[in-house]
Amino acid sequence: MFNLLVTSLSLILSMAFCMAYANEINDPTKPTTYRGSVQSSKVAYHLESILLGDKRKVAIINGQSFSEGDTHKLGKVISIGKDKVIVQGAKRHILTLTTLSFKKLVDKK
Repeated sequence: MFNLLVTSLSLILSMAFCMAYANEINDPTKPTTYRGSVQSSKVAYHLESILLGDKRKVAIINGQSFSEGDTHKLGKVISIGKDKVIVQGAKRHILTLTTLSFKKLVDKK
């Protein structure tokens, strides 16, 4: 029983050491100028949804809701239409709503 415990413990420790060492091994085929994946500092703004009511217009941009006149990181929300939002800041930004359409095949019998 003791031998089994010692053997399994040494096996676990050796596996942990090998895994730690494997992270430090350099890939000889990797180019010397390789920097890994570089994240872009540019933030993409996505118009996710537009809600139009009789007295209220709401646009969902990157998960946050905005009404006309609200201030966004890009600037002030000027107008909300049925498929686009205009934001005026240092530049005028027009965010368009993109929709996915799915076609369903119908069997004709």
